[in-house]
Amino acid sequence: MILSDREITRLIDSGELTFNPPLDREQLKGSAIDLRLGYNFSAYPYDASGLPEDIRTIFSQTVDLRDERRVVEFITHLRRESNQTLTDGQGIEIQPRSLLLAETLETFNLPNNIAARIEGRSTYARLGLAVHQTAPSVKPGWSGQLTLEIVNNGPFVYRLYPRMKLCQLILETMVTSVDSPEPSAWQNLTFRP
Repeated sequence: MILSDREITRLIDSGELTFNPPLDREQLKGSAIDLRLGYNFSAYPYDASGLPEDIRTIFSQTVDLRDERRVVEFITHLRRESNQTLTDGQGIEIQPRSLLLAETLETFNLPNNIAARIEGRSTYARLGLAVHQTAPSVKPGWSGQLTLEIVNNGPFVYRLYPRMKLCQLILETMVTSVDSPEPSAWQNLTFRP
């Protein structure tokens, strides 16, 4: 069952669901929470030819996906090498056919009986901007910031800014709590140099 704004407010007021920084009232929608972009971004260029040699080498290799642990290590290295930390008012561009990873501003904690989905907002989707690729699920017991896999499928260059509302979190109650939350390889990682 998808939670309503009333149920979400009750969970926040009881301390079962926490957000840091706290949500602004206008972030709560009827059946979702608008989440904002944070300050850390990793741009994956479609064309690496104009990049410095050391970075171009990273983007020019073939990535073997057989060993998930090694894939996680590769992505972690790539994110650290390409991380950009912006300040308020500073934007970042995403070119057509490019991938940009971004953190949500909000860190949050889900109880063990609540799962969630991250979804894009229709305004930006109508421009061809996808907020996640194929990983919308947030597992019960999650704690941390979410990484957004933003892809520009449109014909235009878009400029994104920290603190803009780019996506929505939809909370779903489970019939029972999970016995032990499944840890994520990405939970509470930092990509700042």
